[in-house]
Amino acid sequence: MFIGQWMQNLDYYRQKGFTVKLDGQSSYFRGLETWKAGGRTSYIFNKNFSFRAIGAQNEWQVKSAGSFVPRLAYYYTRYKLDESGLTEDASTINVALSPGYYYNWAITKNILLSGGLTVGAGISFSEGQGTEDTTSLLVESTARIVLSYNSNSFFGGITSNAHIFGHDIDPTTYLSDELVYAEIYIGYRFNAPKSVLKFADKVNAKLGVLH
Repeated sequence: MFIGQWMQNLDYYRQKGFTVKLDGQSSYFRGLETWKAGGRTSYIFNKNFSFRAIGAQNEWQVKSAGSFVPRLAYYYTRYKLDESGLTEDASTINVALSPGYYYNWAITKNILLSGGLTVGAGISFSEGQGTEDTTSLLVESTARIVLSYNSNSFFGGITSNAHIFGHDIDPTTYLSDELVYAEIYIGYRFNAPKSVLKFADKVNAKLGVLH
């Protein structure tokens, strides 16, 4: 969501079934699950920099621009193991403040290359992990690379993103929680019906939005 120069991300992940490798042995645990919910609140300092162009494909950047983008990230993660009569529960709460910088390079009026990096620190609260509950220093980082194409009708691109949280569970154990993905997308824009355009114009007029 974009509100002025503020950007709000909300995330929810549910994963079930993990392969655990320990001392050269590999075992699959069907009953091991994680739930993660949280988000990131960011502020885009440069009004001429468009995060919509690389994150939502509903806006396009025709002149190169970069921006300082600090953000606050906050996530709750629950871990549950229910396997062969063994039941365990654990959770973490991660909160981090991270400065970052993103740059959109308009190679041509239709092709855009974008990259960005945020690195910060915060606090992690862990419960049910290790021998006792812990509060530890949290290290958070995100890297993003986007190559995209846009025209009046066609759009498409490749996006890669890595989001990493790292913190100590106990004096001998370090937890690295990594969310890494890549996506390829392509689309075509059809002309909207006149009735929809007329309604959108009325809404935009009331909101003071130009298009």
